[in-house]
Amino acid sequence: MKQITIKNKIIIIARDGSFSAIRKNIKLFGNFKTGEIGGAKNAEIIFSSIEDAKNIDMFCAGAVLVFNNDDAEISAFSKNAGCSKMNFGLTLDADVAVSDINESEEITNFKLNYKGSSIPVWMKNISGKNELYDVLPAVCVGALSGLNSLEISEILKNRH
Repeated sequence: MKQITIKNKIIIIARDGSFSAIRKNIKLFGNFKTGEIGGAKNAEIIFSSIEDAKNIDMFCAGAVLVFNNDDAEISAFSKNAGCSKMNFGLTLDADVAVSDINESEEITNFKLNYKGSSIPVWMKNISGKNELYDVLPAVCVGALSGLNSLEISEILKNRH
């Protein structure tokens, strides 16, 4: 696997119950130091729930805020934060967007839309749109680390 590094600290705002699944998917892209807001002194990737993000601006210097554009509460809050931003979602107005989702018992395929390009992705062992929401923050980490859409697609294809 290509060695990737994070140029800027990444803050991911998500619902509390999704941190574990998101961390698992991020490991596909590299072994990054992660932590949660308040206890993430040396972390490259910081997780925050919407409830813990009230003081997010004090963590924003040099950071990129990653958030779900389809979650109205998180999106509204995140758009007002003083960080650089990258959002994801299942609508084409997101920075990292998924479209044309096709699911079968064994495989899910979709188009990954990022920076004007659209590339097909096939993933095994993924069921439903909720699991895509756990994968998309990891896709943002890959993109922010300099991976192109094809490299991201290959990493996701090899996910077990």
